[in-house]
Amino acid sequence: MKTYLEICKGVCREASIASGESAITSVAANTGQLQRIVANVQQAWVEVQNMHQHSGLYWRWMRREFTLTTVSGTSKYAFDSSAIKDTTESLPGTAVSRFRNWLIKSYSDPVKIYLTSSGVGGEGWLTYMDWNEFKYIYKTGTQNSAMPSVITIDPQNKIQIGPVPNDIYTITGDFMLSAQVLLNDGDMPDIPVDFEDLIMWKALSRHGLQKNASELVVIGEDSAATYLGQLESDQLSEIPIGVPLA
Repeated sequence: MKTYLEICKGVCREASIASGESAITSVAANTGQLQRIVANVQQAWVEVQNMHQHSGLYWRWMRREFTLTTVSGTSKYAFDSSAIKDTTESLPGTAVSRFRNWLIKSYSDPVKIYLTSSGVGGEGWLTYMDWNEFKYIYKTGTQNSAMPSVITIDPQNKIQIGPVPNDIYTITGDFMLSAQVLLNDGDMPDIPVDFEDLIMWKALSRHGLQKNASELVVIGEDSAATYLGQLESDQLSEIPIGVPLA
């Protein structure tokens, strides 16, 4: 996997900057066109990660699994609550960071729940409910605590479950990462390695626009389009299935 600095060196090479890759030795303390190249690489990577985020699709590599350990009598949980952990296989038990949104609305892949003391053998599912309907049912009058059966997302992007849990339950589901921002020489974008040059080509295109160099724009855009098509074929999710209307 190429580092932030190595990607910047690649842009210098492809842009025929004097001294080529040797023109830049760090992403810090640059001026002029080298400073712009560093910024273009950073921005290109953010743009790639943010593609499709408003379409209902998502990059599969940015999907993570979380585990929520409920607190008896508490129905509301923010992503940075101590009760929620990132339990993705490569990052077991860490705090959730770079949070974008919850992926808990799928009818075909519902959130799971079990009574912690009884173990996973008694695991079942939580039904997603729209916030307004949830509020009408579970936020009106006196509520009796019990094993939760529904889950929702409130206007503050917090998970809420109903009924209010009467015990400690383990809930598992998925969430989306927010964009990774490259800052240091050794930072590596977490894009699948086969498609990492997409970042370089997109940055080259941005550099060409800034330099009014149409040949760099064409090379950058054409090469980026090839890599992007391959990335979308390999990593773009399917349209999620929502709760049936009837």
